[in-house]
Amino acid sequence: MIVQAEAFVGIIYFIVAENFLEKPTALGVPLGALLLFFWVMRAIQENKSSGQQSVSTRRSVHAGFSPSTESIPLVGEVDDSVVTFSASATKAAGGRTIFSFTIKLRESGTFFVAAGQLRSGRLSRQHYGVTQVTGSRGETISGTVSSPEFSSGKWAIGAYRTIQDVELA
Repeated sequence: MIVQAEAFVGIIYFIVAENFLEKPTALGVPLGALLLFFWVMRAIQENKSSGQQSVSTRRSVHAGFSPSTESIPLVGEVDDSVVTFSASATKAAGGRTIFSFTIKLRESGTFFVAAGQLRSGRLSRQHYGVTQVTGSRGETISGTVSSPEFSSGKWAIGAYRTIQDVELA
């Protein structure tokens, strides 16, 4: 009796599902294909939203580094009203530590982006690097800074008006 009931449910499901999902919508696309499309798009969107990083957090992507955040001020750096960091990360390559960054300029001009190992609110004299960026107000600039490799401790990145403003420890 149970086998007959399961067979009956299977036949009803097959008839309803096949007819229902194959009927074209007003767009001329079968309903099953439309539902599948929306399901796939939703899954992609959920995957993207779960994988996004907060733009206010600077994260290290190198094992052994502690994450650094924008709440770590560096001596002499300009504040967020002048240059805003939207992303930064690190990786080790060929005996160097490479810092990638994206900044938005709130003022036009030339700035120096310095990054390296953090020591007492300053960058380590042995493990830091600097690059120059120039742009107009509202411009978004991405780039990299290279320093001698280090694999432990906190790292930091900041923007300065002049190279002399970069204080080292």
